Amino acid sequence: DYTGKLKLRLDPTGPALAAWAEVLRTLHATMGVNEAGVVEDTDSEFLHDYRVAVRRTRSVLGQAKGVVPPSLLARFREEFRWLGTVTTPVRDLDVYLLSFPEFEAQLHGDLVPELAPLRPFLERRQLAAHTEMVEALRSGRHESLRRDWAAFLDDPFGHPATVDAADELPHARRPARDVARERTWKAYRVLVKQGRTITEASPAEALHELRKDAKKFRYALECFGNMFPAELVAPIVKELKALQDNLGAHQDYEVQAVSLETFGDELLAEGGAGARTLMALGALVEHLREGQLAARAEFAERFARFDAEENRQRVQVLFGPPPQEPTA
Repeated sequence: DYTGKLKLRLDPTGPALAAWAEVLRTLHATMGVNEAGVVEDTDSEFLHDYRVAVRRTRSVLGQAKGVVPPSLLARFREEFRWLGTVTTPVRDLDVYLLSFPEFEAQLHGDLVPELAPLRPFLERRQLAAHTEMVEALRSGRHESLRRDWAAFLDDPFGHPATVDAADELPHARRPARDVARERTWKAYRVLVKQGRTITEASPAEALHELRKDAKKFRYALECFGNMFPAELVAPIVKELKALQDNLGAHQDYEVQAVSLETFGDELLAEGGAGARTLMALGALVEHLREGQLAARAEFAERFARFDAEENRQRVQVLFGPPPQEPTA
């Protein structure tokens, strides 16, 4: 009965704080369901789903100004950022181990055996990173986060921080759909504005930042899109996903190329790699760099499709501000 997909029924006319709390409760439950598998390292998908829930939580909190009490917002945004940070090394190493067959497939036959020392190296690193992650998940800091977060989500309107900050929450009791529409529209506008500034001369970091903007818009659609007509939201998600796939591939190629170069240096320092292993790693890095260039070459077309007039009209109809009444 488990799924990592969000299945929400939010009341579009109810108060925004109630909708935000319902989304965050669902994400908190997802983290709880996956935590045992994360700690036990049962399967890498447990950590993947756990981290997606953490990222969605951070994004929803990023859209919660004036909805969630500012004292709690500041604290929990920092705490969930920490939670994302402590789980990143394990996930990265999981991905490298899962990608190992692909790495081998990219090499010429005589170099495939030379890649063998990399696997136990990655397994040792993953085990060490997992041990550190479990210590963080069993720490007093994490226990305090889990306890205090649950206390707020159980009674968001009656929580002392909400009562004390009533004058600082102008959007908490506004209709949820109105607040979600405004926040989603803002996320979209930031994404489009930044995307239009990217040229062939833009650094790779510009695409990485755009990927973050795309995630914020995607999470807004996933978390609050159920308050809007599904048949109108779906085409927007389709075009957005194609753009995200391109940006994700560009970023992954870059990160993996840099990491493999680092792994080669560390293997050499440990005495675990000879010249042929370094040659195999070098061939992989070259392949990854070529993939990054190909993704970069495809970006303009992918973004143009997302930013096409038809898609802009869909977003405008759903989330844009209402047209101004003509003045007399």
